[in-house]
Order: sequence, then structure tokens, then C-alpha cells
Amino acid sequence: MAQRTDHSGITNVQFLIQLLKDPERKSISRILYEFFYLFIALKAFPGHYFSRYLFKKGKTNIINYYPWKFLYRMKSYFNNKDVREVMENKLYFDLFYNQFSISLPEILMFNHRKIFVVGEKSYQVNNTGEFKVLLKDLFKYNSSSDALIVKKTYWSYGGDRIFKIYLDQIEKDPDQINELYSVVIKSGYLFQDVVKQHPELDKLNPSCLNTIRFDTYIDPNGEIDVISGYIRMSFRNFHVDNICSGGMMVGLNIQTGKLKKEGYSNIKDTGVKIFI
Repeated sequence: MAQRTDHSGITNVQFLIQLLKDPERKSISRILYEFFYLFIALKAFPGHYFSRYLFKKGKTNIINYYPWKFLYRMKSYFNNKDVREVMENKLYFDLFYNQFSISLPEILMFNHRKIFVVGEKSYQVNNTGEFKVLLKDLFKYNSSSDALIVKKTYWSYGGDRIFKIYLDQIEKDPDQINELYSVVIKSGYLFQDVVKQHPELDKLNPSCLNTIRFDTYIDPNGEIDVISGYIRMSFRNFHVDNICSGGMMVGLNIQTGKLKKEGYSNIKDTGVKIFI
């Protein structure tokens, strides 16, 4: 079985075929030269040469990009270990940042195994029947919501263990609700209201939350530098935008606020053109 990579959910073989057909790629000899040059210079497998599209024509600053393992080595130095738990645990994240009046998705319910908490009340949910009743009540008391996002509370990444359920699924799709119950009672999950995003962002892909992100660096003097920015979204009819779950990202020009040329000219499933 072909192994999957982080190239939007396609296999290595499929990605290689796409690369060979890409009219904007460098010559094969140039790609091989640069790939092995990075392998020797960095003393590490340069998988980022492909994931960061350094094989494209015009990409001359390939030495400015580094493999992920370099980042993992630096993370502990630049990040405060004392707040790691706040960043890793989505419930703690919500409790911590809500005190600063930061706008966050509303948590309607959370659980730890079979104990579910709604507001100031807790319930022990022993079977799928009780779980369905609880979900119906959740929709009933939040009538403006027609869907819920269910995500793992801690130690999850890449869009894994994130579900989207609709009110009508509770009765029409019992198998999926049963499966969801069997998953959430094994750990801890948050049940959040769906974010209503800006209409212009919604045009890109209404199935997921399209997010604009910035990479920043705080220097020793406390000055904040914006290193880069990009928009992340799904190019499929899917509810997460993570790269390894079928998402994509397009860089932003920090000076103009426009999307960079090296990206996607349209989104296959929605047909939306994102460059003018």
C-alpha cells in the first residue's frame, strides 16, 4: 500500500506524477541537484524541498528553508514551557484567554469519558440513547446553531479527531452518532458552536473555517516582528483546513495584503477563483 504524505492527502506516487507533469517545475536535473545539495548541506532528509514547493521555477532561496526537525529543536528555546499546557489543552486555552476578552468559539459542552458538562451541570452518559438526548437538548437551548464542532480536548493536531455534526443527523444517521459516542467516551472532547466567518472568507470555501495566520517573533527587546502570513483553507468539501487532512495554504504579501502568486488559481470543489 502506498504511504501517504502531507501533500493534501495524496500518495507519494500521485505527488510524483503531478510533479513530473507540472509545467512550472525546474528541470529534473536541477531538482535532483538541489535536493542532494540540501541533503548534504543540512545533513537531513530535505522533504521540505517538495512540501514547500522549492522545485518550482523562480525558487532560488532554497537554503533559507529548513526541515521540520530544526524547528522542533528550536521550539523549546523560544517557547515558555510554563504555558505549554495552556496551548496543548483546548479547554485550558479557552479558560485562560477568555479572561482577556479574546473572541473564541463558544464551548457548549465538554466531557471526560462518560461525564459531560453543560454550563454548571454535569451528566453521566452511559449509552448512545442518553447521548442523543443530550445532543438534542444542546441544539434546543442553542437554537441559532444548526451544527456543532466536536474536537479532542488535548494532544491532537493536523485536523485529527475533529467532527462536525448537524441536528438532523441525530435521527437520520444513527450509525455516525453511535460511532461518535464510542469515540468521545474514550477521552475528553469539546463541543463548540460553529464560527460564522466573514462573508468574503466564506466565499473561498464555506465548508470550513478559513483562517489568516501570521508567524511572529518577539526579539530580546520585546519588539514583535511579523515574519510571514498565509491563509489556510480546505480545497475539498471538508470541515478542516489542515494540510495533512486535505487542506492548503497560500502565502500573503505582508506589504500589500494580497495573496502571493505561488498558490492556487482556483479551488477544485468550489470553483472559486482566488486571484484577480
